Amino acid sequence: MLSYQHIYHAGCPADVHKHMALSIILSMSVDQYDLITYIDTHSGRGRYNIASAAALKTGEASFGVLRIMDCLNDFPVVSYAKILLDSKKKFGINYYPGSPMIARFLLRKMDVLHCIEAHPREYISLEKFARKHNIFTHYADSYSLAPEIISKAKGLSIVLIDPSYEVKIEYKACSNFIKSLSNKYKNTIILCWVPILSSAMHKVFLYDLSDTDGLWKQEVLFNIPYKMLGSMLLCLNAPTFITDNLNDLQEVMQKNVLGV
Repeated sequence: MLSYQHIYHAGCPADVHKHMALSIILSMSVDQYDLITYIDTHSGRGRYNIASAAALKTGEASFGVLRIMDCLNDFPVVSYAKILLDSKKKFGINYYPGSPMIARFLLRKMDVLHCIEAHPREYISLEKFARKHNIFTHYADSYSLAPEIISKAKGLSIVLIDPSYEVKIEYKACSNFIKSLSNKYKNTIILCWVPILSSAMHKVFLYDLSDTDGLWKQEVLFNIPYKMLGSMLLCLNAPTFITDNLNDLQEVMQKNVLGV
């Protein structure tokens, strides 16, 4: 389970889908809440060199973020486009911001970021990324640590859950984790990403959460020569002013990223 490294997939279509949703949730929450605690359960290394040998080996960014880099000034998801422009200016054109970096760009000095990672090599890079007083990194199992962080958090808690799903038991572990959080922390916004693969495990995952109240769902299918068939996002406890904006991502992905 700890062999996965996201550098091979950074900037892929699923990343664009997930990170657009995250940028909408964070940017709109900042406008509405005085204090935010953000928890990233599978943080990775923070940012990724999509021109590295590992990234070029799969070339997945060419199907995702690289398709929109020349039209960011007119991109419909303004918060996400601004992050990509700011990242390009600060780190160079070859670096793609992972979810911790997106949170770092969007959240304020008074907000708190908790970045959890269990892969030893990824965590070394993540530690270097977190050099601000309000960013905490944790080399730990997120399913054990995240509830503890939420229980002590002040303000609004926002949790991003996006494991690698390398092994099938991860689907059940993740759905059980979501049910546990949603039952105990009704005011915590939860965003979860699930891959759509030929195994159709996303349908089993969704069935496990079928009795969960207030579940928002979006599936985007890819029409490209790519192992992943699509991307599914689930969101819990988000107010309607956020989910109304998340609904637009279906069309953005199809028209602006996938070129349908």
